[in-house]
Amino acid sequence: VKVYPNSSHRKKSIPEKLLLQLSREFHRLNLGYKVVYLEGEKPADIPHNYEFIPRNFSSLNHSILDSRLVVTCDSLPAHLGNFNMRPTFVLTRNREKYWLPLSTYEYGLTGCFHDKFEDISDRIYKTLVSYS
Repeated sequence: VKVYPNSSHRKKSIPEKLLLQLSREFHRLNLGYKVVYLEGEKPADIPHNYEFIPRNFSSLNHSILDSRLVVTCDSLPAHLGNFNMRPTFVLTRNREKYWLPLSTYEYGLTGCFHDKFEDISDRIYKTLVSYS
């Protein structure tokens, strides 16, 4: 599982509290996961498993190809995940549909930052299991 928590618009980035909850849940479920930061991004100030990748298209694409599931709040990783046929779960501040990858939209693989964490976690887990 790869989590891409940042967006070019800071207010659209996954909040640290939610990122910490996701990290703890992936760890509890014994899912291999990484929170992926692009070169120059500051990692969240929480304990989590993360890696840096160069800030270029090729590195991002390779990172996504190396994942079983993409969790993101940003359109580029979302569309690359969809293009590379990786299950892609999108977290947003508001219910946004207009930019979502088609498979994410069609199968409801989305959540909002303010949704109950149990609901988000359950949908992400079901996404991973259904594509395995």
